[in-house]
Amino acid sequence: MVAQGVRYRVVIDQPALTEPGVIAETSESLRQGVEVRVVASLPIKLILADSELALVPLTGTPADEPCAVLLHRAGLLTAMDALFEVVWRHAHPLDELALGNPAAEDFAGTDADAPTALDRKILALMLAGLTDQAITAQLNLSLRTLQRRLRHLMDLAGVQSRMQLGWYAARHDWA
Repeated sequence: MVAQGVRYRVVIDQPALTEPGVIAETSESLRQGVEVRVVASLPIKLILADSELALVPLTGTPADEPCAVLLHRAGLLTAMDALFEVVWRHAHPLDELALGNPAAEDFAGTDADAPTALDRKILALMLAGLTDQAITAQLNLSLRTLQRRLRHLMDLAGVQSRMQLGWYAARHDWA
């Protein structure tokens, strides 16, 4: 439907990115034109369609039968739409580069004073809030390689902390 002009916006929580297969699915969605953002946690799971319908899953325990509530034009639907917009504005955008797997060329840069493709992937996932362990798993890196790359980026940016690195990366379009 994206090819036919339908706009899809998706917000996922950080723990979802560590689930098997989610990175591949998300990367494919990004390639197809779906806009994806990440937050630390979601207040509720929700599917909205043109501010006309909403599907809200109801779950008790994992053993319960799946069920959901369908909302039509009503005050509750308006509230869910507003909630989505607030979460969307505060979520970190993901792009396809951030979710790709590192290749040999990711380690090579054309400019010694600029981040490599791998560095940009690391920064994008770091800015999305993933832990070091999740980043290493998603990019198939060792923890030591990740730490070396982050130290190199901090040196390039002239900063002393990861928070400063994140701020610098965002201000200089590194991620």
